[in-house]
Amino acid sequence: MLKLPTGPFSEFQRRLCQDKGVKEEAATRAMIEKDQEQPQSSRGGRLVSYPDPNRVAAAYGMQGFKATYRWLAGLLRCYPELAKRRSQAFQQLRAGGMNATQISEYFTILQKVIDECLTADDLMEMDPNLIANLDETNITQDIHGGLIISKRGKWDVKKVRNKGSGKSRCTSVNVISAGDYIYDSFLLLEGQEVDKKQIVRHPDGREDLKCLKEGTGWAMTPCGYMNDETWDEKVTPWIINQVNKMREATGNQNKHVILVLDGFGSHCYSWKSLHKMADAKIKVIKMPFHTSSALQPLDVAVFKVLKGEWWAFVDLYQLAMPGEAMSKYDLCKWFQVIWEKIMEGNELARQGMKKSGLYPFNSKWVVENKDKLTISESFTCTEDDLAVLAVAEEYDIQSETVARDIITDIAH
Repeated sequence: MLKLPTGPFSEFQRRLCQDKGVKEEAATRAMIEKDQEQPQSSRGGRLVSYPDPNRVAAAYGMQGFKATYRWLAGLLRCYPELAKRRSQAFQQLRAGGMNATQISEYFTILQKVIDECLTADDLMEMDPNLIANLDETNITQDIHGGLIISKRGKWDVKKVRNKGSGKSRCTSVNVISAGDYIYDSFLLLEGQEVDKKQIVRHPDGREDLKCLKEGTGWAMTPCGYMNDETWDEKVTPWIINQVNKMREATGNQNKHVILVLDGFGSHCYSWKSLHKMADAKIKVIKMPFHTSSALQPLDVAVFKVLKGEWWAFVDLYQLAMPGEAMSKYDLCKWFQVIWEKIMEGNELARQGMKKSGLYPFNSKWVVENKDKLTISESFTCTEDDLAVLAVAEEYDIQSETVARDIITDIAH
């Protein structure tokens, strides 16, 4: 039988063999003799395993092929574009929402609405300030303990949670535009009644909170989350007021505004709110269900940065003042400071609008983002590929080129 050079199945195993003073050929032969056993390697005390080779073969269209771990290792060697990766858990509903047909229909509707607004307002192109996105995010001070350096066997308490469970929270309702205009926020506080000492009464009868800057909307709900009543009676009038302020500031009086929302029930299924927005020349477009991770500008570019800055602040706050309670009013006050910090210049909002295809409007978004619309992409082996892998397995070949040369010689 033709004797060909052999070696370990991966660079990691090669280093492992060298560190232990084991010859590469002996290590490889030992693995081959245990052909039906699953090869494993140790990384930081954990075992990193290969997937079931028969499942891999079936997924790649090789039904009835008896695959071994040795074959799987050869497959990975011959095709560097393949890699062993940990799969991401994906809900069935979200997987069903991220499909090309549904998203293409969404962009078709979006294009139609933009054309209607341009015609109604007698415009050649859409002012980016007239395109907006709204979403909510939860704010809490209840974070993990964080990493510290401590002596072995000793418990160091560096942070103490604030009063009881430490779950003071509120919900921030944020609107962003594709232009330069920066909207105020709307905050939902947890509780039944507001502390009267925190209220500021204006001559026109309005009531604001001392902790919030003027123009910021607020309301209280039992759990600090959005509900239909709050959306209809508090948030919708605030949105209309904010849009009118934007129109006046940007010189777009009486122009239509496109507001993109996710499929949350209160956002798009309240007829009272939809009628109010329609009367205010606000065109509401609902994104397809379970697509906000790819199509919602706030989720795509803003909230990740926002949450990172917020957790960094809370971490420092608890280190500096262990045990000192941060009330829901302080929570809102500091959150506003961080929101204004990250939204300075509105660059994050523009990035989110561009990545999600809203502005500039990208009719080819589905084609350019195919990787976001597939849960997994199977690698298909041709008959020629199977022949190469079979020869490589029979002769224990590490090189695809050598295996193809052998097939060529046999053919002649």
